Amino acid sequence: MENEGTPDWSPPVAFYFLVSFQEDSNIPETAFQEVSGLKMEMEAEALREGGENQFIYQLPTGGKHGNLVLKRAFLPLDHALETWVVNTLEGSLKSRIVPYEVVISLIDAKNWPVRAWSLSNVYPLKWEVSTFDSRKNELVIETMELSYNEINRIF
Repeated sequence: MENEGTPDWSPPVAFYFLVSFQEDSNIPETAFQEVSGLKMEMEAEALREGGENQFIYQLPTGGKHGNLVLKRAFLPLDHALETWVVNTLEGSLKSRIVPYEVVISLIDAKNWPVRAWSLSNVYPLKWEVSTFDSRKNELVIETMELSYNEINRIF
């Protein structure tokens, strides 16, 4: 017997996600093997109560977050994302850094977003290619580490 009114919901899977750069970035939606760095923390400062040294209060001092890390199979093609990363990192601050807005969406099996996060003022900090090793039969993976100023949960 099927329960009426029971939502058709199952926990989301971590392998179905989408990374979108803002519309005016000229960077198309790009497939990635792995996305990490979506985290927020509250920093706190320890303060001892005067005269009563057995109590330590943790006073909030502000929030912080990690860097966005994107991993994908290396594409030896000229791609707008690669051009943006290379131009930023090779520029050595001689030219203006162009930040973008990025949306990370966790998608369900019906291709509907389950949760999404918007990251503001995103720009590259690091680019790395995996080790070349003649003893292994693996894809070459490129890793991009991106800084962002703020993370907001859209829904």
